[in-house]
Amino acid sequence: MQSNNITPLQQQFHNQEPQARLTTGRSSSSSTTKEGTASQPLTDREQEIVELCQVYREDFGVVCPAPVRRRFALFLRTIEKDMLIEVMDEAAMAPMPSWRYANAIIDACIAEDCLTAEDFRLRRIRHKCPKW
Repeated sequence: MQSNNITPLQQQFHNQEPQARLTTGRSSSSSTTKEGTASQPLTDREQEIVELCQVYREDFGVVCPAPVRRRFALFLRTIEKDMLIEVMDEAAMAPMPSWRYANAIIDACIAEDCLTAEDFRLRRIRHKCPKW
């Protein structure tokens, strides 16, 4: 049995994000709520998270887990969705593609104030060019 070691930062992050009605693009068996009314459409933020989860599944070959969906919600407060997609695509091209690698790239980008897709492209060029 795994131990449940959660850092205070992880606990704070977990408490910040309420459970949202996010899907991974699968159709549900019912399109109505318990009351029988039609379910509400997704918000723009929820739709962005669904799109990111679809890219995650394409790039890493597995369904996007709930902690990653919550991380996407947190990232989307300051980072463009297109940048997150480019980072996942780049991580997918690595010899051993993983979310852990993509997350490390995102953390490095945040530290460098690289928050847009254009910033990420410029960062990629800077990191690949030899230093003179």
